[in-house]
Amino acid sequence: MKQQLAETWVAEENIPTATALPNPIDAMQLLAADLPRPPELVCGILHQGSKMVIGGGSKSFKTWTLIDLAVSVATGTLWWGFPTIKGPVCFMNFEIQDPFFRERLRDVCLAKD
Repeated sequence: MKQQLAETWVAEENIPTATALPNPIDAMQLLAADLPRPPELVCGILHQGSKMVIGGGSKSFKTWTLIDLAVSVATGTLWWGFPTIKGPVCFMNFEIQDPFFRERLRDVCLAKD
């Protein structure tokens, strides 16, 4: 164990430092600040730069929902009845092999016609 630790030891001067946290802001400064809202992607639900979580159990159509969201924003069409603002979309697929993802994408696009 000591040998393993010795082999993985890094000199203190070579340890990267953590990035600084944002500066604290006083509540009165926050209330007085002119802070425009970021543009909406899904009206009333999702803004540009925000995060949204789609959760559910296995086989609960989470990927289908996200594909539908991506197609809706890319085309500026309704998503579950909510208007979207048309814009570029980058879908990071780390789950499904390309042939199956293509089939799902095609099916969602056809369902929107």
